[in-house]
Order: sequence, then structure tokens, then C-alpha cells
Amino acid sequence: MSFINTSQLTRELAFAKQAGFLEIFEEASTLTGVPLEILLAVSSRESALGTSPLLVNWIGDNGFAWGLMQIDRRWHPQFTNNHSPDDHNANIFYSAGYLLGHYKRFNDWRTAAAAYNAGAGAVSSAIRSGRDPDSVTTGGNYGADVIYRSKFFKSKTNTRFLLTNILTLSTVFLAYHMLKN
Repeated sequence: MSFINTSQLTRELAFAKQAGFLEIFEEASTLTGVPLEILLAVSSRESALGTSPLLVNWIGDNGFAWGLMQIDRRWHPQFTNNHSPDDHNANIFYSAGYLLGHYKRFNDWRTAAAAYNAGAGAVSSAIRSGRDPDSVTTGGNYGADVIYRSKFFKSKTNTRFLLTNILTLSTVFLAYHMLKN
């Protein structure tokens, strides 16, 4: 099974930082509890973190998939009917909630990622019949590939994310004490 090379992932992450997407991913991770590296890895798999030449106005998959997280409008019309493909905040936060729901159901990020791609029903059927959850995903390796990418992103973002959270907590602490006095 071959996965994307790390130089491509480095380019994707640099673009996400430069475009301001990384901050949105960090906020979504903090508020939902979905690990930052998992969100980045799903977006990397779906849209190369926005660098995919297959995206036209943030729309891919023959017009069905929207935004950085490639939310499929056939399966998520309640979202896509109310948000534009370039509403990156909404796209990332919606996807984080969707992923979190799969994680709560399967208690495993690889399987949650497979369900993000193929649907919980297809993944559950695969598991019940003794097959790997990835057997029903695009390329037959979606969950495993997301985990591979997530390990790279974790190694590149962990320090920055930790520092951002410490600074945010420090600011809240200082503001609280200033208001208190």
C-alpha cells in the first residue's frame, strides 16, 4: 500500500498556514476534541489541504464535494444547501462534528475516517462481515492513509498547537483577573 510522500504533505501544510486555514483547524480541534492531526489528515486526503488541482472554486468530485473537507452534497444537503463551498469555517467545523460522531460510534480514528469516506452503514457492514473497514472506502485504504498522514501532521504541528493553547489560556486567565479586580 503506497501513501503520499512527506514533501507533498509539507507543501500542503505550508499552504494551509499561509492561507489561514491552520488556525481554523486548530479552533475546530479545540472546540470538538477531534485531534488536529486527524482533521488535517482528512482534509489532506480530500483536497490536499486546498492545493488539489482537481478543485474548481472549492468544488470537487464532479460537482458533488464541497470545500476543504469535500463534504458530499448528495449525503449532506442540509449543510451544502446552506453554506458555500468556500465557507472554510463552516466546512471544517461541520466535518469535525461529523468525524466526532463516527469516532463516538466506532471508538477508533481509523474506522471513523473510513466512515467519513464511505458512510457508517457501509463500514459497519464490512466489520460485521469480517472485512477491514477500509475495504469499502475510496482506494481501499482511506482510514489507513488518514492515520499515516496524521502522524506526519502531528509531528509538525504539536508544538505550535500546544503553544497556541497555552497563550489562549494565559490570555483568558489574565482577562479574568483584570475583570475580577
